[in-house]
Amino acid sequence: MLGMGISPFLRAPKKHWACAVGVVMNWTLTALIIWKLGFLAFVLGMFVPLAISMAVGGYLFYAQHNFPEAHIQPREAWSYTRAALESSSYMEMGRVMRFFTGNIGYHHVHHLNPLIPFYRLPDAMASVPELHDPPKTSLKPGDVLACFQQKLWDPDKGRMVGYP
Repeated sequence: MLGMGISPFLRAPKKHWACAVGVVMNWTLTALIIWKLGFLAFVLGMFVPLAISMAVGGYLFYAQHNFPEAHIQPREAWSYTRAALESSSYMEMGRVMRFFTGNIGYHHVHHLNPLIPFYRLPDAMASVPELHDPPKTSLKPGDVLACFQQKLWDPDKGRMVGYP
């Protein structure tokens, strides 16, 4: 709320007026739920689902940049295209999860061109042969564990590693 709502509004109120509207609407809804239904209803009906969705969203972002096959280029060899294709993953998901995550599994395509609408990312991947074999991860428990073990890029080993 602070980073994406209050701070932008304070920096440029005319430009980010919608941020203030969002914060006020959130606080108003929170107060209304607590007043009419009680604090427990707020916790169980709004706070817990929000916390879970934020944790899942945070993991999705983390896993798409910290996965076993990630490859980080040295500064002198870095290129935008290679970074998109080698440092961000394709997360295999079922149809329902693709819907609820706005096709975030096609992260490598998004990094190549963030202007592609989320609903066209699968079409973009299918139509460009170079995008057919990206580094992959999934929401399977083994893949989740493998992503959590990746912490740092080891340039000597040329791969992501965990802490010793």
